[in-house]
Amino acid sequence: MKITSLTELGQAIQATRKQTGITQEDFAAMLDTSHVSLLRLEKGAPGVNAGLLFHALEELGIELTISVPQAPGLVDDLETDN
Repeated sequence: MKITSLTELGQAIQATRKQTGITQEDFAAMLDTSHVSLLRLEKGAPGVNAGLLFHALEELGIELTISVPQAPGLVDDLETDN
């Protein structure tokens, strides 16, 4: 699935949560966050905590893949930043 916005990412998180039968209340507890923060995450609100986002993806088993454009030296630079 190609996701191009925070809104789409939030929708994917919400859909996966619902498919697994986890309530918002239970998921918020799993993430150690508030119900309001979870609502913001699932709506794709700007300013959502990146740590919360990655924790939610991990808990739901969602793998995030980033496609880096091909530019001379770009991939080499990214690989050596570790």
